[in-house]
Amino acid sequence: MTFKNMIATSAVALAVATSAMADTTNFSGAYIGGNFGYGAGKAEINNREAAPNNSSIDMGMSGVIGGLHTGYQHQFGMFILGAEAAANLSNNDGTSKDAAEKTSFKRKHAFGLAARAGVVINNWMTYVKLGWENAKFDYKVSGNVAPFLADNVSKSKRLNAFVTGLGFETLVAKNMMIGAEWTYSFYQNKTLSAGVVDDKAKPRIGDFKVRLGYKF
Repeated sequence: MTFKNMIATSAVALAVATSAMADTTNFSGAYIGGNFGYGAGKAEINNREAAPNNSSIDMGMSGVIGGLHTGYQHQFGMFILGAEAAANLSNNDGTSKDAAEKTSFKRKHAFGLAARAGVVINNWMTYVKLGWENAKFDYKVSGNVAPFLADNVSKSKRLNAFVTGLGFETLVAKNMMIGAEWTYSFYQNKTLSAGVVDDKAKPRIGDFKVRLGYKF
Protein backbone atom coordinates (compact mmCIF):
# COMPACT_ATOMS: atom_id res chain seq x y z
CA MET A 1 0.00 0.00 0.00
CA THR A 2 1.42 3.37 -1.00
CA PHE A 3 1.56 6.36 1.34
CA LYS A 4 -1.16 8.18 -0.66
CA ASN A 5 -3.46 5.14 -0.60
CA MET A 6 -2.94 4.80 3.16
CA ILE A 7 -4.01 8.42 3.72
CA ALA A 8 -7.07 7.97 1.48
CA THR A 9 -8.07 4.74 3.25
CA SER A 10 -7.75 6.31 6.69
CA ALA A 11 -9.86 9.29 5.59
CA VAL A 12 -12.66 6.95 4.44
CA ALA A 13 -12.50 5.02 7.72
CA LEU A 14 -12.77 8.25 9.72
CA ALA A 15 -15.74 9.40 7.63
CA VAL A 16 -17.59 6.12 8.23
CA ALA A 17 -16.83 6.24 11.94
CA THR A 18 -18.06 9.83 12.20
CA SER A 19 -21.47 8.86 10.81
CA ALA A 20 -21.97 6.59 13.84
CA MET A 21 -20.44 8.98 16.32
CA ALA A 22 -21.95 9.23 19.78
CA ASP A 23 -23.21 12.60 21.00
CA THR A 24 -20.46 13.27 23.50
CA THR A 25 -17.43 15.55 23.78
CA ASN A 26 -15.88 14.26 27.00
CA PHE A 27 -12.25 13.45 26.11
CA SER A 28 -11.01 13.50 29.73
CA GLY A 29 -9.41 10.38 31.17
CA ALA A 30 -6.71 7.77 30.78
CA TYR A 31 -6.55 5.88 27.48
CA ILE A 32 -4.70 3.09 25.71
CA GLY A 33 -4.55 2.24 22.05
CA GLY A 34 -2.72 1.03 18.99
CA ASN A 35 -1.52 2.66 15.81
CA PHE A 36 -0.34 1.69 12.34
CA GLY A 37 1.13 3.75 9.55
CA TYR A 38 4.02 4.66 7.30
CA GLY A 39 7.24 6.56 7.86
CA ALA A 40 9.39 8.41 5.33
CA GLY A 41 12.44 10.62 5.65
CA LYS A 42 16.15 10.74 5.00
CA ALA A 43 19.52 10.12 6.60
CA GLU A 44 22.58 12.12 5.62
CA ILE A 45 25.76 10.02 6.01
CA ASN A 46 29.10 11.86 5.91
CA ASN A 47 32.44 10.03 5.87
CA ARG A 48 34.13 12.79 7.91
CA GLU A 49 37.29 12.67 5.81
CA ALA A 50 39.37 15.71 4.97
CA ALA A 51 39.05 17.37 1.56
CA PRO A 52 39.23 16.33 -1.23
CA ASN A 53 38.16 12.86 0.00
CA ASN A 54 35.14 14.09 1.94
CA SER A 55 31.83 12.76 0.65
CA SER A 56 28.23 12.66 1.77
CA ILE A 57 25.25 10.54 0.76
CA ASP A 58 21.62 11.40 1.47
CA MET A 59 19.63 8.17 1.75
CA GLY A 60 15.86 8.18 1.59
CA MET A 61 14.29 6.12 4.39
CA SER A 62 10.79 4.64 4.29
CA GLY A 63 8.70 1.75 5.62
CA VAL A 64 5.80 0.71 7.83
CA ILE A 65 5.47 1.58 11.51
CA GLY A 66 3.13 0.29 14.21
CA GLY A 67 2.83 0.06 17.95
CA LEU A 68 1.03 0.98 21.17
CA HIS A 69 0.37 4.23 23.01
CA THR A 70 -1.08 5.20 26.38
CA GLY A 71 -1.67 8.47 28.16
CA TYR A 72 -3.87 10.77 30.17
CA GLN A 73 -5.65 13.98 29.14
CA HIS A 74 -8.03 16.45 30.76
CA GLN A 75 -10.61 18.63 29.07
CA PHE A 76 -11.03 22.23 30.27
CA GLY A 77 -14.11 23.40 28.42
CA MET A 78 -13.06 23.24 24.79
CA PHE A 79 -9.33 22.85 25.55
CA ILE A 80 -7.32 19.67 26.12
CA LEU A 81 -4.03 19.09 27.94
CA GLY A 82 -2.36 15.71 28.32
CA ALA A 83 0.74 13.51 28.20
CA GLU A 84 1.41 10.32 26.26
CA ALA A 85 3.92 7.45 26.09
CA ALA A 86 4.40 5.31 22.99
CA ALA A 87 6.37 2.27 21.86
CA ASN A 88 6.67 1.42 18.18
CA LEU A 89 8.28 -1.11 15.87
CA SER A 90 9.37 0.27 12.52
CA ASN A 91 10.89 -0.95 9.29
CA ASN A 92 12.14 2.39 7.97
CA ASP A 93 15.32 1.81 6.00
CA GLY A 94 17.42 3.43 3.31
CA THR A 95 20.11 2.03 1.05
CA SER A 96 22.84 3.58 -1.09
CA LYS A 97 24.81 1.43 -3.54
CA ASP A 98 27.59 1.99 -6.06
CA ALA A 99 30.15 -0.20 -7.81
CA ALA A 100 32.42 -0.34 -4.76
CA GLU A 101 30.16 -0.63 -1.73
CA LYS A 102 26.66 -0.71 -0.28
CA THR A 103 25.53 1.36 2.70
CA SER A 104 22.29 0.76 4.62
CA PHE A 105 20.68 2.60 7.54
CA LYS A 106 17.58 1.28 9.32
CA ARG A 107 15.34 2.45 12.18
CA LYS A 108 13.88 -0.41 14.23
CA HIS A 109 12.55 0.02 17.79
CA ALA A 110 11.40 3.37 19.21
CA PHE A 111 9.80 4.64 22.39
CA GLY A 112 8.99 8.15 23.54
CA LEU A 113 7.13 10.63 25.72
CA ALA A 114 5.19 13.68 24.59
CA ALA A 115 2.90 16.46 25.78
CA ARG A 116 -0.33 17.15 23.89
CA ALA A 117 -2.45 20.31 23.77
CA GLY A 118 -5.60 20.64 21.73
CA VAL A 119 -9.02 22.13 21.17
CA VAL A 120 -12.41 20.39 20.80
CA ILE A 121 -14.90 21.57 18.17
CA ASN A 122 -18.03 19.57 17.26
CA ASN A 123 -16.78 16.29 18.76
CA TRP A 124 -13.42 16.62 17.02
CA MET A 125 -10.21 17.18 18.94
CA THR A 126 -7.31 18.75 17.04
CA TYR A 127 -3.99 18.75 18.89
CA VAL A 128 -0.31 19.52 18.64
CA LYS A 129 2.38 17.32 20.15
CA LEU A 130 5.89 18.05 21.44
CA GLY A 131 8.12 15.38 22.87
CA TRP A 132 11.15 13.13 22.93
CA GLU A 133 11.87 9.80 21.23
CA ASN A 134 14.65 7.23 21.40
CA ALA A 135 15.10 4.75 18.54
CA LYS A 136 17.53 2.02 17.54
CA PHE A 137 19.37 2.44 14.23
CA ASP A 138 21.34 -0.26 12.42
CA TYR A 139 24.18 0.94 10.18
CA LYS A 140 25.94 -1.39 7.74
CA VAL A 141 28.63 -0.98 5.08
CA SER A 142 29.70 -3.80 2.76
CA GLY A 143 31.90 -4.02 -0.31
CA ASN A 144 35.41 -4.56 -1.65
CA VAL A 145 36.76 -1.04 -1.94
CA ALA A 146 39.49 -1.87 0.59
CA PRO A 147 40.65 -4.97 2.50
CA PHE A 148 38.78 -3.99 5.67
CA LEU A 149 35.55 -3.85 3.66
CA ALA A 150 35.94 -7.31 2.16
CA ASP A 151 33.34 -8.46 4.69
CA ASN A 152 30.43 -6.61 6.28
CA VAL A 153 31.00 -4.07 9.04
CA SER A 154 28.01 -2.93 11.06
CA LYS A 155 27.00 -0.88 14.09
CA SER A 156 23.83 -0.36 16.12
CA LYS A 157 23.12 2.85 18.01
CA ARG A 158 20.19 4.31 19.93
CA LEU A 159 19.56 7.94 18.99
CA ASN A 160 17.44 10.60 20.72
CA ALA A 161 15.07 12.84 18.80
CA PHE A 162 13.01 15.99 19.30
CA VAL A 163 9.49 15.24 18.04
CA THR A 164 6.80 17.61 16.79
CA GLY A 165 3.37 16.52 15.65
CA LEU A 166 -0.19 17.36 14.64
CA GLY A 167 -3.24 15.12 14.95
CA PHE A 168 -6.98 14.80 15.35
CA GLU A 169 -9.31 12.38 17.12
CA THR A 170 -13.01 11.88 17.52
CA LEU A 171 -15.19 9.83 19.87
CA VAL A 172 -17.13 7.17 17.97
CA ALA A 173 -18.63 5.86 21.21
CA LYS A 174 -18.45 6.88 24.85
CA ASN A 175 -15.11 5.12 25.30
CA MET A 176 -13.77 4.63 21.76
CA MET A 177 -11.54 7.10 19.93
CA ILE A 178 -10.29 7.02 16.36
CA GLY A 179 -7.93 9.46 14.71
CA ALA A 180 -4.82 10.14 12.69
CA GLU A 181 -1.48 11.74 13.51
CA TRP A 182 1.58 13.06 11.70
CA THR A 183 4.88 13.49 13.57
CA TYR A 184 8.37 14.56 12.52
CA SER A 185 11.44 13.37 14.43
CA PHE A 186 14.69 15.36 14.42
CA TYR A 187 17.24 12.74 15.53
CA GLN A 188 20.57 13.80 16.96
CA ASN A 189 23.67 13.80 14.77
CA LYS A 190 25.79 10.81 15.69
CA THR A 191 29.20 9.37 14.81
CA LEU A 192 28.86 5.69 13.90
CA SER A 193 32.14 3.82 14.26
CA ALA A 194 32.30 0.29 12.87
CA GLY A 195 35.87 -1.01 12.64
CA VAL A 196 37.86 1.65 10.84
CA VAL A 197 34.71 3.16 9.38
CA ASP A 198 33.91 6.43 11.16
CA ASP A 199 30.87 8.12 9.60
CA LYS A 200 28.46 10.76 10.85
CA ALA A 201 24.69 10.22 10.53
CA LYS A 202 21.90 12.83 10.54
CA PRO A 203 18.45 11.14 10.34
CA ARG A 204 15.12 12.96 9.94
CA ILE A 205 11.88 10.94 9.68
CA GLY A 206 8.18 11.81 9.39
CA ASP A 207 5.50 9.29 10.45
CA PHE A 208 1.82 9.16 9.51
CA LYS A 209 -0.30 6.90 11.75
CA VAL A 210 -3.94 5.89 12.06
CA ARG A 211 -4.87 5.53 15.74
CA LEU A 212 -7.54 3.57 17.60
CA GLY A 213 -7.92 4.00 21.36
CA TYR A 214 -10.03 3.06 24.37
CA LYS A 215 -10.73 5.78 26.99
CA PHE A 216 -11.31 4.61 30.56
